[in-house]
Amino acid sequence: MKKVYPFTRPWVWEEGSLSAEGTDDQVENGQLYLGTDGCGMDWVLIVTGPDRGNIWFRCGEGITPTSPKRDFLRWFEDWLDGVRNWWE
Repeated sequence: MKKVYPFTRPWVWEEGSLSAEGTDDQVENGQLYLGTDGCGMDWVLIVTGPDRGNIWFRCGEGITPTSPKRDFLRWFEDWLDGVRNWWE
Protein backbone atom coordinates (compact mmCIF):
# COMPACT_ATOMS: atom_id res chain seq x y z
CA MET A 1 0.00 0.00 0.00
CA LYS A 2 1.35 3.42 -0.98
CA LYS A 3 1.65 6.06 1.68
CA VAL A 4 -0.08 9.11 0.25
CA TYR A 5 1.23 12.65 0.67
CA PRO A 6 -1.98 14.49 1.66
CA PHE A 7 -0.76 18.09 1.65
CA THR A 8 -1.50 20.76 -0.97
CA ARG A 9 -0.88 23.89 1.12
CA PRO A 10 2.03 25.09 3.28
CA TRP A 11 2.02 24.08 6.92
CA VAL A 12 4.14 25.77 9.61
CA TRP A 13 3.86 23.55 12.67
CA GLU A 14 6.51 25.46 14.61
CA GLU A 15 3.86 28.02 15.45
CA GLY A 16 1.73 25.25 17.00
CA SER A 17 -0.82 25.20 14.20
CA LEU A 18 -2.45 22.00 13.03
CA SER A 19 -3.08 21.05 9.41
CA ALA A 20 -6.55 20.21 8.15
CA GLU A 21 -4.88 18.15 5.41
CA GLY A 22 -2.74 15.69 7.38
CA THR A 23 -0.63 14.92 10.43
CA ASP A 24 3.04 15.14 11.29
CA ASP A 25 3.23 11.36 10.79
CA GLN A 26 2.38 11.92 7.10
CA VAL A 27 4.93 14.66 6.34
CA GLU A 28 7.43 12.21 4.83
CA ASN A 29 4.88 10.05 2.97
CA GLY A 30 4.93 9.74 -0.81
CA GLN A 31 8.04 11.68 -1.64
CA LEU A 32 11.45 11.29 -3.21
CA TYR A 33 14.33 13.09 -1.51
CA LEU A 34 16.18 15.36 -3.97
CA GLY A 35 18.75 17.18 -1.86
CA THR A 36 19.46 19.57 0.94
CA ASP A 37 20.08 23.25 1.44
CA GLY A 38 21.81 22.33 4.71
CA CYS A 39 20.74 22.54 8.35
CA GLY A 40 17.78 20.18 7.89
CA MET A 41 16.29 22.06 4.93
CA ASP A 42 15.43 19.56 2.19
CA TRP A 43 13.91 19.47 -1.30
CA VAL A 44 11.52 16.63 -2.12
CA LEU A 45 9.52 15.52 -5.15
CA ILE A 46 5.97 14.47 -4.26
CA VAL A 47 5.18 11.11 -5.92
CA THR A 48 1.72 10.30 -4.48
CA GLY A 49 -1.37 12.24 -3.52
CA PRO A 50 -3.04 15.37 -4.85
CA ASP A 51 0.23 17.31 -5.29
CA ARG A 52 1.98 14.51 -7.16
CA GLY A 53 4.72 15.79 -9.45
CA ASN A 54 5.43 19.01 -7.54
CA ILE A 55 8.51 20.04 -5.59
CA TRP A 56 8.20 20.84 -1.89
CA PHE A 57 10.60 22.28 0.69
CA ARG A 58 10.75 20.56 4.09
CA CYS A 59 12.48 21.81 7.24
CA GLY A 60 12.14 21.62 11.00
CA GLU A 61 9.56 24.40 11.08
CA GLY A 62 7.22 23.20 8.35
CA ILE A 63 6.59 22.27 4.72
CA THR A 64 5.77 24.33 1.66
CA PRO A 65 5.55 23.91 -2.09
CA THR A 66 7.38 26.33 -4.34
CA SER A 67 5.28 29.24 -5.52
CA PRO A 68 4.34 29.05 -8.24
CA LYS A 69 4.30 25.27 -7.98
CA ARG A 70 7.02 23.64 -10.04
CA ASP A 71 7.35 20.14 -11.43
CA PHE A 72 10.77 18.51 -11.32
CA LEU A 73 11.93 19.72 -14.74
CA ARG A 74 11.01 23.35 -14.10
CA TRP A 75 12.53 23.26 -10.61
CA PHE A 76 15.75 21.71 -11.91
CA GLU A 77 16.05 24.19 -14.80
CA ASP A 78 15.43 27.08 -12.40
CA TRP A 79 18.04 25.67 -10.02
CA LEU A 80 20.56 25.41 -12.88
CA ASP A 81 19.76 29.04 -13.82
CA GLY A 82 20.56 30.14 -10.26
CA VAL A 83 17.04 30.88 -9.04
CA ARG A 84 17.11 31.34 -5.27
CA ASN A 85 13.67 32.88 -4.71
CA TRP A 86 11.37 29.85 -4.76
CA TRP A 87 8.38 31.77 -3.40
CA GLU A 88 7.51 34.62 -5.76
